[in-house]
Amino acid sequence: MYMASKYEDIFPLHSKIVSEKIAHKAISPKDILKKEAEFLRMFDFEIDFVTHYDFHQTYVDKVDRSLGKSNKKLMKLISEMSMLLIKMSIQNVDYCKYSPSIVVISTLYAATAFLKHSKKNEGPETSKFCTEVRGLLF
Repeated sequence: MYMASKYEDIFPLHSKIVSEKIAHKAISPKDILKKEAEFLRMFDFEIDFVTHYDFHQTYVDKVDRSLGKSNKKLMKLISEMSMLLIKMSIQNVDYCKYSPSIVVISTLYAATAFLKHSKKNEGPETSKFCTEVRGLLF
């Protein structure tokens, strides 16, 4: 959590805060720093990991830009559904064998299918929109 905070947060956590508030003083700030150094050495200081979320943001942004302002509401629904499916897939060990990019593309495609067949959003506009998104994905 300490290293993730350094990587993602604008104001990262301090080792003292991690020790006191998160580890409840079970780990000293010095031990946290030692483990950080050990972890960094283990990965030769190359810790730029690309996640499912990174691919999701990239693909959704590209699809969104390609479609322009055609239907922001439907794109938001696809994005939310695919994110839910991504969260479900990363909790299932059977999906670990697939690359994050493949999982994300699959969830976006599945989200278009769910949206296209939903009762709440059914109609020719939704069907056309989902077909356009699928065309951009493949």
